[in-house]
Amino acid sequence: MDLRIPNTRILVINGMITDDMCCSACISLLEMESESTEDITILLNSPGGSVQAGFMLIDTMGILSADVEVICTGLAASMGAMILMAGTRGKRKALEHARIMLHQPLGGVSEMLQVSDFEIQSREMQRTRREIFDFISRCTGKSYESVASDCDRNFW
Repeated sequence: MDLRIPNTRILVINGMITDDMCCSACISLLEMESESTEDITILLNSPGGSVQAGFMLIDTMGILSADVEVICTGLAASMGAMILMAGTRGKRKALEHARIMLHQPLGGVSEMLQVSDFEIQSREMQRTRREIFDFISRCTGKSYESVASDCDRNFW
């Protein structure tokens, strides 16, 4: 769930990263952008969630002219950690007892697929993995290989 704190430029993102939550958060960010170019603050507590929904929010953050400060208030795991990284450089923060975790994208096959469909799904999962690792590499300044190694398993 996300909630814009009334009369502020603060957006609270608390919970799973879902299509509905990110759509609502994007609308709130664009509304704040239309009001002023002053900094926007996102208070983030998320175990992660949908890659596509998370990239919708990250892409929206990237087109704003306002700086976006992101503060991890509890947990920023998986896509939550990527949203934390999407904050303006120098304005990404974590509270003292916050936890941050990265890992490679999760995915699988939930139904019986023909071999050709399985190959298509596998290529898409590999593309998503490259996209995520490229993003993390750009945000952190670490090499792609270093990011891939760090994210091979849960990396706290």
